[in-house]
Amino acid sequence: MIIVVLTPNDDGKSQINLDPLKSDSVDFTIVGMPLGVSDAEDTLNRAGGLFVTGDGGNAGSASPNWLPKDLEVVRKALKLDMPVLATGYGMFLLNQAFGGKPPVPLTDHGSDNRGNGEKSASHSIYLSPGSKSAATLGLGGFFKVNSRHTEGLFDLQRAPRLLASAYSVEDGVVEGLESPEHSWVIGFQANLERQAESPRAFNSVFLAFFERAEDFSKSRSVARV
Repeated sequence: MIIVVLTPNDDGKSQINLDPLKSDSVDFTIVGMPLGVSDAEDTLNRAGGLFVTGDGGNAGSASPNWLPKDLEVVRKALKLDMPVLATGYGMFLLNQAFGGKPPVPLTDHGSDNRGNGEKSASHSIYLSPGSKSAATLGLGGFFKVNSRHTEGLFDLQRAPRLLASAYSVEDGVVEGLESPEHSWVIGFQANLERQAESPRAFNSVFLAFFERAEDFSKSRSVARV
C-alpha cells in the first residue's frame, strides 16, 4: 500500500516525522521536497491515502506558504474520495482546499520558542464527542496536545463545508476539522506524528488512517479487474 506524503516545499525549513508511517505494509512517497517526486498526479492514482503535514521545527516559526500545485494534490485526493489525514500546517491546506481562508496570526500558540525543534509548547483542546474524529479515538473530551504554530484558524476562516471537531480551550482556535462529504477526511492542528508529544489515544488516528487507506487500495484493485 502506498501513502502519499505532502509537505511544504520551503527549503527544508519545515520538518516531517514519518515514524508513524513506518510499517512493513506501507510504502510512502514524499511530494513537495527535493527527495520526493514531482508527478503527484500519477502517484495518487496508485496510492491508498494522502498524509498532509509539516511543522517548523522551531516552535515559534511562522507557517510556510503552500503552493498552488499542493492545493491541486489535495483536491485530486478529495475528488477520488481518498482517505486524507492532515496535521500541523497541513490542516491549513485542507481548509483552503474546501474554500476556507488562510490562517491568521496567533500570540499564545507555539510560544515555547526553544529553537531546537525538539521541544514544543502545549495547550488543551476539546474534542467533540459526536465527531468522526472522536469516534476514531473511541472517546471525546479534553486533551493536551503540542502547539507548534503561530498562526491558526477561527470559525471565520474555517471553510463552511468542513466541520470543526476540536477547539482550543483557552481561545476557541479551531484545532480539528473533518469533512461530512467524504468517507474519511480528518485534520488536526497538532502535529500528531510527533507521538512523544501527543496523547497515546491519538495513535488510533494513524491506525484508522491505515485501515481506510488499505480498504481504498483494495477497492481500486477490484475496480481494475
